[in-house]
Amino acid sequence: MNRKTNAQPFFAMTALLAVWLVSSATASAQTTAVESGQSGAASPTRGLQVVAKVDQAVGNIAFADDGDLIVSFHPFFKPEIRVARLDPTTGKYQPFPNREWNTPRTENDFYLDDVLGLRSDSSGTVLFLDMGTRGDITPKLAGRNQHGSGRVHVCLRSPSSLEGTVQRR
Repeated sequence: MNRKTNAQPFFAMTALLAVWLVSSATASAQTTAVESGQSGAASPTRGLQVVAKVDQAVGNIAFADDGDLIVSFHPFFKPEIRVARLDPTTGKYQPFPNREWNTPRTENDFYLDDVLGLRSDSSGTVLFLDMGTRGDITPKLAGRNQHGSGRVHVCLRSPSSLEGTVQRR
């Protein structure tokens, strides 16, 4: 392998570290200026709006295509409700996609256990990446389309369980 090739990852990481350090220092200086009341300093929170408040640690957030806020609660804290949707009229969180998928059971592992990833797309599908570590169940990638039947589809299970095709429940 040529030396130039070996050095490229090092220089790329060094450049990323430099960008991060500069941006951190800039943000710190702005925060200090705002806290000390210096005029002319741009507020780091200007233009931000609080859309929701929670009483537990959030893991991930996603906005569904209809604007609904979907959150996963951080698995470190073993939340009773793993994923929830904010009800915009009441300001309360409701289990998402439903209570059944947020409730562990012994007869199968078709439920959300330790959701680490949460994403949505423009077609109305919300995807859940479930590690399965809390209840020692099979890890999975599952999704629910807001505009379809409302069913949750398990798209992919861990490599050891891929003997069949896409599994649905």
